[in-house]
Amino acid sequence: MALPPAKKQRRITYGETIAVYVGAEERPFILHENVLIEHSKFFRAALVKGFKEGQEKSIHLIEIKTSAFETYIQWMYSGQIVTAENEGVEGSPAVSKRYLVLIDLYIIADRLENSHLRNHTMTAIVDLLRTTNMNSGTEAILVVYWETPENSSIRRFLVDSYLVCKSQLMAEWFMKARHGLPADFVSDITFGLFQAQLAEAICPTERPECYSHSHDEETPACG
Repeated sequence: MALPPAKKQRRITYGETIAVYVGAEERPFILHENVLIEHSKFFRAALVKGFKEGQEKSIHLIEIKTSAFETYIQWMYSGQIVTAENEGVEGSPAVSKRYLVLIDLYIIADRLENSHLRNHTMTAIVDLLRTTNMNSGTEAILVVYWETPENSSIRRFLVDSYLVCKSQLMAEWFMKARHGLPADFVSDITFGLFQAQLAEAICPTERPECYSHSHDEETPACG
């Protein structure tokens, strides 16, 4: 699948550095301020001179995973999504882990208001699921529904994956796993199924009269 159109590139003057403290452990990353601003509306707003972060040349992102932020830095400087789990065969732990890393990267892109990386990550997720024939499991769904807003494209992608690519196997999985799934995901699936059924359904008043009848050995189906 082709990547989304790249944003128009311009020469970046690296300039000054700032400290970004990431995760609960507040691990420090020393990064170029202009590179951060170039790729993120969040940093653009936070690092303007009038704000505390811009004056102190530091910012704290304690709610973001350190490992995912490392992937974000790699992308920011190279334009490539590179993880330790790039290689793996279908169904292998490495592939499943890469899927979760990509979800974490999407969440960072969303929080830092980086629409280009958000789209790039979605393309990588689609390619991974297509080439490995892997389904989104419970852990992926939980993370997405905990960490993303209601209207996010990755939520819509997960729901549509189950609705449009549904199979008997996936239906059986959903019935077994539904009590451990986020209530919003179950609601989205239910509403989607209802919409799909409506789209294909015929109003009972438009059906043949026999549709509303009950039949047994004494009252055979209408002739």
